[in-house]
Amino acid sequence: MIDSRLIPSEADLKTLLPQRRTLPGGNSMYLFPSKSVDILKLDFIFNAGGASQPKRLCAGAVRDLLLEASERYNSRQVAELFDRLGVAMDRQATSSTVKLTVYVLKKYAAEVFPVLSDLLLHPVIGQDEFDVLMAKRRQTLLNAELKTNMMARNLFYEAVYGKDHPEGVYAKPDDVQKLSLADVRGYADQRFSLADATLVLAGNYDDEILKLLDECFSIPTPRSNLSNTLNSKLKIQSSKLKIRHSIPSSVQTTLRVGRILPIEWDDPDYPMFMILNTVLGGYFGSRLMTNIREEKGYTYGIYSMSNMVRGSSVFYVTSDVASEYTEPALKEIYHELDMLRREPVSEDELNLVCNYMAGDFLRSIDGIFERSERFYNMLDTLIDERFTTNLLNALQTATPAKLKELAERVFDKRELTEVIVG
Repeated sequence: MIDSRLIPSEADLKTLLPQRRTLPGGNSMYLFPSKSVDILKLDFIFNAGGASQPKRLCAGAVRDLLLEASERYNSRQVAELFDRLGVAMDRQATSSTVKLTVYVLKKYAAEVFPVLSDLLLHPVIGQDEFDVLMAKRRQTLLNAELKTNMMARNLFYEAVYGKDHPEGVYAKPDDVQKLSLADVRGYADQRFSLADATLVLAGNYDDEILKLLDECFSIPTPRSNLSNTLNSKLKIQSSKLKIRHSIPSSVQTTLRVGRILPIEWDDPDYPMFMILNTVLGGYFGSRLMTNIREEKGYTYGIYSMSNMVRGSSVFYVTSDVASEYTEPALKEIYHELDMLRREPVSEDELNLVCNYMAGDFLRSIDGIFERSERFYNMLDTLIDERFTTNLLNALQTATPAKLKELAERVFDKRELTEVIVG
């Protein structure tokens, strides 16, 4: 039975929900207050990303070049100011959103926020900076074609989603030449207006900080109401394929086996499947690790994942193995999948996994920045707190019979895509 101390109370769960306010310009802002840290974490979230970009690499280019310079501040001035004040930045992009994150000490907010506002309102994306970024990106893509794990990832997502789905598209070196500075500037103007940004603030803020945010980031311009084309209605053209891709220079092989999950995020079966996946390959003591790493010695690591994006979820097993172990490792992967279809897990194993997952959930919300990041992931994937409710309920009600039924439904070999690169 799961340790009841690992299940958060209703009061604890309420602290996961942010306070919401609206800036004078109409922007939504979400607040995660904390008195224990003096650092402010400010996110700017834009309805942009791979699904809406006009050309491959465009969203990533804007992500990396924005907040670098403006009409008032050149890149050297911005870099010197941020270095002097200890400002740190983080940039993320998915198919649905782009998030620009700034970490700043509370005492320096009055110096930093006006500069950030100018960088967002009057951005300058220069030709030299664009050329340098594209040269680096091309080299990265060339290197990726020689890395088995990168190619396996790209080919797998292309197979399970289809070449026309944003999740199935991946950039190639030739795409660098197809992207122009005009493309990047146009996309930045269209999708990265401050008037369209959602803000998330976490940390030890006060009324003065909120007033400063109102002054710096409230833009009285009409919101564009741009939508993102990646949604649950976008057709997935999945193929149940066996793909083998050769990289002659490689001494290792990457295996990836999986499928699009036939379960929606708000279905109570989804967290049940997360438990099943953890049994299979979701932690160090999992069946895949015990068999293929510890007992057989075919790999240093093997794991399985269930990743959620907007409108769908994907399951896969992946591992890097020495080339001579490719077929034996693949055989053992299918053996473990088949065992979960044929035999129920033991009560002891189920209890161990559920306690592990409950503890992992508590660790994932142990901090105000972690909670704000969790909230961003919910905005990005369009899920809500029903997911958490279903997860905690599943951890307390899962049974061996239920996991076996899910394994029979999801781990059908005829529905799996297999990718081998090496």
